[in-house]
Amino acid sequence: MRPRKRLVQEWVEKARHDFETAERELHLHGWPDIICFHCQQTVEKLLKAVLVSYDVDITRHRVHDLTHLLDVCVSHNRSLASLRPACKQLTGYYIAARYPIGTQYSQEDARRAVGAARKAVKLVLRVLER
Repeated sequence: MRPRKRLVQEWVEKARHDFETAERELHLHGWPDIICFHCQQTVEKLLKAVLVSYDVDITRHRVHDLTHLLDVCVSHNRSLASLRPACKQLTGYYIAARYPIGTQYSQEDARRAVGAARKAVKLVLRVLER
């Protein structure tokens, strides 16, 4: 088993890949649905990094609902509660942005998603640095 600190770093690195992809695609006026999905993935991976940092068994939280993951994170660190609006906004992108279910996203949706993910990146990285 990898040391916990290393595993946290790996989750953060994967989240960084998603976030940089979303930012790059937004800058290039890429597909809004893909941008929104990568933002959801950014925050999911960051929240799982937080859980790992608190030695929570994330196999018990194999979900993509960001509000559920946030609830578990907040039980360990209340300063993350301010991410609730971002998590509510982004959680729906896990399914709707990936499948042809009739949902259309705009560049404005993508900009808002990147903004929400950016807020999560800043706060979670601060929490993990402590």
